[in-house]
Amino acid sequence: MTTVNIEMLRNLPLLEGARPDVVEQLAEVAVERSFQPGQVVFEEDSTGREVYLIIEGLVEVVKGHDAEEMVIARSGPGDFFGEMALIEDRPRFAAIHALEPTRLLEFSEHDLRSVLTQQPLLLY
Repeated sequence: MTTVNIEMLRNLPLLEGARPDVVEQLAEVAVERSFQPGQVVFEEDSTGREVYLIIEGLVEVVKGHDAEEMVIARSGPGDFFGEMALIEDRPRFAAIHALEPTRLLEFSEHDLRSVLTQQPLLLY
């Protein structure tokens, strides 16, 4: 994991107060994913147990299908998404589409929990 990615993780409000070793372990378990414009990161109503952090690029959050499709947000570097599927244990609320070449860090629920339990106050 690059120093830039570790710094990006350190700057997340979610990880405010995290010990340096915890941030480094999160960086180690992250899987980097790349998407081209128009590619779908995940579909609305799909199941997923991953959270994503945008390293580079731009994505849109899309609700609905076909003629009923509505863009409800755009997110860029430093933003994260996918957490609601973990928190609520429900299908994905919306789809995520890449608008430009995009690099993401993907964290599985298992990896997040195993690292964050080393500093339990971060889970609240």
